[in-house]
Formats: sequence, structure tokens, C-alpha cells
Amino acid sequence: MGNGGALSTGQGSIFLWLFCALAFLKTAQKFDSYLAAMGLNVAQTGSSMGMELLMAARVISGVVGGARSAGSVFGKGGSTVTGTGAAASGFAAGFASKFKGNSYVRDAVVDGGIRMGAGGSVGFVGRAFGGMAARNGAALTGDSISSVASRSPSVSGSIAGDIADRSLGNYMPQLGGYQLKDTQISGGQISTVATSANGQSSNVEMYHAAQFDKPDGPHSVITASDGSQWYQMASGAGAGAFYDAPAFSGDISEAAQVAQAFLDAAEGTTLRTVGDGVIKASGADGSNSMWYNSAYYDEPDAPHTIMQSANGVDWYAMQQHAQTPEFESGAAAAM
Repeated sequence: MGNGGALSTGQGSIFLWLFCALAFLKTAQKFDSYLAAMGLNVAQTGSSMGMELLMAARVISGVVGGARSAGSVFGKGGSTVTGTGAAASGFAAGFASKFKGNSYVRDAVVDGGIRMGAGGSVGFVGRAFGGMAARNGAALTGDSISSVASRSPSVSGSIAGDIADRSLGNYMPQLGGYQLKDTQISGGQISTVATSANGQSSNVEMYHAAQFDKPDGPHSVITASDGSQWYQMASGAGAGAFYDAPAFSGDISEAAQVAQAFLDAAEGTTLRTVGDGVIKASGADGSNSMWYNSAYYDEPDAPHTIMQSANGVDWYAMQQHAQTPEFESGAAAAM
């Protein structure tokens, strides 16, 4: 329209040119209203769109206000940016009433699956800024991870990369003390490499109990932040820590905990934890036995029985040393 159009040659339709110009201005106005609702103003003298986007990424990632979770910006009331003005109302407040916290960050990093946020221009802008937040250190909430992990594989999509590594602990509290890498989160299945404070690494696999059958091998049953139960299996140098039974002191008051942890334990049995993967069991008849966790120790050649804990882990219960048989006085004399 600029060359040979309505303005340069006087030919063509001036109304068509005006219509296109109006459409351009309306689009620019729409984007300006989104940015203004976030506390940004692209009309400032000397400012640039690139600088505004950079500042938006810092706001969403939580640098302004001292928080690192983008969920606090897209969450209720936009509390982390109340000092910036308009972000505490309008755009951010509207998200709080309709969507879960940092759902747009989640949508920006999900590979495949069905998006959970809004569609259209609002969803596009939200995911754009969500992607900026993810690249600037944002972490997903437990609810955001649950909306992927607890769904069926056909519609769940998957989450991976650095944001999965730093976020999984929000959904699986038992992993909070580990450094995670190579994390993969998808419908009903989660895998990661967990390294403990002492430097031991384990390959950890978790399966949603509602979607998978109970494993035959050693495993533990864990509860996620949304209340769902998962079968957890581990392998590697630090795997034993994922199969430990509760710590026992040997007090008779722990009878209920003993019965819950070891369903086949005889009534009156007391347990005392004496080391990593080692428990001393005392029976009501005065007998004693050492139990060894199969995640820490190979099955012994010496006589033993197998006690299975409630989480499916085998414990090797060693038989007591043979005792001198009791003889009648006559029989003892004859021998």
C-alpha cells in the first residue's frame, strides 16, 4: 500500500488503507494494555520494547520483591509486586480467580499434551512471559506438576530440563534434600537422578499407584503433595536410603508402628534400629534376632527367614544361635 497505493499515487482504496492502519493501531493498543496492566509503560520517552520485555521477565521470575517463584506473581493478588502498582490488580488478579498459580509457566515448558491455561491472545501472552520466568529461575508449584503427573499419559505431556530438576521437590517432599538432575515428569511416571549430601547418587523411578500395578521387587510407597500415592524404586550407590523402615527405639509403646511397618511381625515384637538397614527384633518370649535390609545387604547363606515390610522391602531375619538342649538327669548322665 506504500508503493503504488492510495497515498503515493492516489490509486487504490483509501478505505482499505485506513482499515489496515486501524487494525494495526488496535493490535498495538491491545499489547500496550497487557503491558500496562503488568506495571509497564511502553510509551515512556527513551524506553524500548526490548527493555520492557527484560523487565517483565525479571518481575515474573520473582526478582522484584525477593521471590523466585513465578507462581507468586500469577497467584492470588500478585503480592510480590504490590510495590509496582497495577500488577496487584486487573491482569494478575484475574489470573488468580480463574487459574492455578504459575499455570502459564507450566504451559510454557510442557512438551506435548493439552494446555491447561487460557487460549487466545491472553494465553499466548501468558505463555510468552511464563517462558521468560522459567528461563530466569522460576520453580513450578506442586499443583502445577500434579496437573501433568497425575493425568493419563495420552494427554499429560511432559516436563523436563532445569525447571523439572528444581521443581520436583515441591511435588515429592521426600526428595527435598537431594540434588536432582535428568528429571522427566509425565503422566503417571517420574524419573530422576538424586544425589544426597554425602555425594551418593541413585536412579529413582516413581509410578502412580492408581495407574500402575504394585511392583514385585523392592519398593517404597510415598505420598505426593496432592495426596496421591506413588510406588518408588531406586538403584545405585545411595539406593538404600529410599527403602529404610521407620526408626524404632525398642519401646513397647511402638507396638502399633511395628505392626504397621511389618504386617507379619509376631504380636509383642519390639524393634530397635541399630544401624543403616539393621534392626534388632525382640520377641515377647525373650528371643532376639537381627534383621538386615535387602536394599543394603545381599541375602545371607546362614539360616534366616524373610520379613517383608509394608512398602514391599525384604528384611533378612537371622535365626538365633543354637542353644544347648535340655536333658533329663538320667539321660544327661548316660551321655
